[in-house]
Amino acid sequence: MTDLARAVLKYVSAAIALGAVLWIFITLPTSVRAPLAGGMALLLVPVVTYFTTRALELGRSRENAIRLKKNQIYDDLMAGMLDMLGMGPSGKKFNAEQIRVLYADATPRLMTYGSRSVIMAWNAFRQETARDGNTHKSILFAFEDLLVALRSDLGHTGPANKRGEILGMFITDLSSILPVAKSAETRWWQIPRSR
Repeated sequence: MTDLARAVLKYVSAAIALGAVLWIFITLPTSVRAPLAGGMALLLVPVVTYFTTRALELGRSRENAIRLKKNQIYDDLMAGMLDMLGMGPSGKKFNAEQIRVLYADATPRLMTYGSRSVIMAWNAFRQETARDGNTHKSILFAFEDLLVALRSDLGHTGPANKRGEILGMFITDLSSILPVAKSAETRWWQIPRSR
């Protein structure tokens, strides 16, 4: 018997049982129905509350487990990406084989746990790095788009990041790549102060 047939059979059986209970309840005299309904409600409310709470807790624990796994995957990916760019602890850039291993390791993990926006940003980044005639600027912007997608998938909300805000965390000469059109008095990387 297939899973669909089992599910249909389960719901049909439950509906028949519920119908039988309701039919028996309706055929009882009114003097018996009221106290019986009160007693049933007294017994059923805690049971329904328990199972509802349990189902919600199970859903939350599943979401938390997935979020923890995403955090681990995304942290590993970011560490590998920064190592690839020569910005890791060793300061050495990856060679072609190390990059291939990083991509081969990350792709199945992102397929399993990444959101649609992360998968699309990962694909765009990989295509940009593989494209002939690409520029460092286009690769960096594709990398930043990937970082924004990862942050969004982890639940970072708020105003959308402007181009270069995340890159500015690890690129010191960002103004040579992305000219900033703000005065020297209020630089784009300064944290706004409350007045």
